[in-house]
Amino acid sequence: ANQLLRRYAAAIAISSVLFLGFDFLFLAVFGFGIYAVILAWFISIAGAIAWSFFAMASFDGCSLRPSMTIFMKSRDIGWKAWIAIIGLFLMINIHIYSIEPIIGDPEKALVMVAMFSVCYRIFQLLQRFGDVSAYLLHSKVVRQETEESFRMTVRIVRSIILFSTAASLAVICFGKNIILIISSSEYSAVYIPFLIMVPGIIAVSAGGLINSFYWGQGYPLKITLAP
Repeated sequence: ANQLLRRYAAAIAISSVLFLGFDFLFLAVFGFGIYAVILAWFISIAGAIAWSFFAMASFDGCSLRPSMTIFMKSRDIGWKAWIAIIGLFLMINIHIYSIEPIIGDPEKALVMVAMFSVCYRIFQLLQRFGDVSAYLLHSKVVRQETEESFRMTVRIVRSIILFSTAASLAVICFGKNIILIISSSEYSAVYIPFLIMVPGIIAVSAGGLINSFYWGQGYPLKITLAP
């Protein structure tokens, strides 16, 4: 909300660098095994949290004194946020739970999940612009009147739809080359499933911004449950 964008971006960079660095250390150097990835993930999150805390403290100061008022306010918003986050997780990861029962063959199901994962990586590339806009929008919404923040949301959603459409068309033109870059030639067949996902990618990009608007209004329950 204080628009500490460089420090916010640094938190993400620190988390990523720590995660990759400890993955290499645990897996390639010490050979600890795949479960060490979870440990590397915890270390990366702890590093990002520590950086974020000191970055905010140096900007605004901080108090470690407990506050029941803030705790109750966090509780009121938090349980609705929990529903929203679980819903978002299920919407994005539904393929993990649905593909195998539909196909019936575990080996084919794993191949389908892998193909979907490649499509999802491309989606994430296109989604980043919308994600950054959503974070900025959220910080504005929580500090402005509802009418003004609504107008801002509409303007940004229009822009994101145009950007997502243009970016999707570019990926349609160069999609096969992008697949080679982010995976390998073995997954060239992913191109056709990705084309089917393009309208959904544009819709999710716009929907994420609308979510940010409502989340900035305190997670209204009927809006959270609708998706």
